[in-house]
Amino acid sequence: MDRAKKFIAMMVVIGLAILLFLLLIPSKKPIKIGFLADLSTRKSQLGVVARNGVIMAVDELNQNGGINGRKVELIIRDIKSSKDEARRQAANLIESGVNVIVGAFVSSMAVPVLQAAKNSNTLLISPTVSTDSLSGINDNFISITPLASKHGSSLADAVSHLGIKKVILIRDIKNEEYSGAVVDGFKKKSAEQSIKVIGNLLFETKQDFPQLVEEMSKMQPDALVFITSGIDAGAIIQKYAKTNDIPSLFGTMWTKVTKVNEYGGKAVNGMFLIDVYANEKPTVKEIAFNKFFQERFGIKSNMPSRYAYESVKMFANAAIKAKSIEAEKIKAEIINMDPIEGITDNYWVDKYGDVIRELSLYQIKNHQYELINIAN
Repeated sequence: MDRAKKFIAMMVVIGLAILLFLLLIPSKKPIKIGFLADLSTRKSQLGVVARNGVIMAVDELNQNGGINGRKVELIIRDIKSSKDEARRQAANLIESGVNVIVGAFVSSMAVPVLQAAKNSNTLLISPTVSTDSLSGINDNFISITPLASKHGSSLADAVSHLGIKKVILIRDIKNEEYSGAVVDGFKKKSAEQSIKVIGNLLFETKQDFPQLVEEMSKMQPDALVFITSGIDAGAIIQKYAKTNDIPSLFGTMWTKVTKVNEYGGKAVNGMFLIDVYANEKPTVKEIAFNKFFQERFGIKSNMPSRYAYESVKMFANAAIKAKSIEAEKIKAEIINMDPIEGITDNYWVDKYGDVIRELSLYQIKNHQYELINIAN
């Protein structure tokens, strides 16, 4: 009996020792990454492909041990192209304890997300938001896309290079934070190049298209410049082509990544578009990324998917260097990275969280985007 009692007592002591040991081990809760995008409306093209890029980055991190030995948990929220929903879902993610939010992807949605995060210590990284209204501010917001005004000035350079003098600007005022800044950048640069803006037309819904086309038809422009989604640009151009010869066509990064080459059909063949920097000959890293992405998701990668992937990797690399997940320390590490390695190019983030990287010019040929020139 004494032996049995001693054995039981010994097992109790061992059990208590194990329990104490487990209690003393630091808890390694997962690092939470929130993802905010439109995933369900007619303008969800950006969000869906970007989500794939984030999933790919998170999976790679977890396969390699996570961040500082902690697994990464991805929490996805659909904002349904609604400012109220963007604000609500951002607040929900912050309340759930995310360490960083990747999103929003449209400039008009970034403001409510920032409002929701105003009093939190959550880092916000947008792969595609470029509105100038959020630049030059010392906060927790980082964007890795060049400013919208630069998109506009690069478009003006392309128009000037082709010797075009009379243009109409067409923009979607629902995303005025972006489209307005593009127009400002275009006008400022075009004034130096003797380009005349003969029309600055606005629309809010597709019900505005017939009146819009009627106004465009009266002006006889040399070129139409679209600061819209690809689906809207394609629809407007097709309507215009029914009663008019198509002039030279230009579009923004937003127009390109939302597939104007598909929605515009034959009518947009020859259209010029500004987008992110591309190498004339793809790098080994770019080829490997594109191959894996297509094998994984069954579609080609594009700018939102690459930049979403880069956003997660940038956050992870900074967290590892800082040995912290505090927003202030991670942002400081990101600013000090020289340079930050992207899929196709290297870039820098300044002290305000604004990116420094180049743009390229493309042209639609046989429904494909072909790199034709580098636009600074």
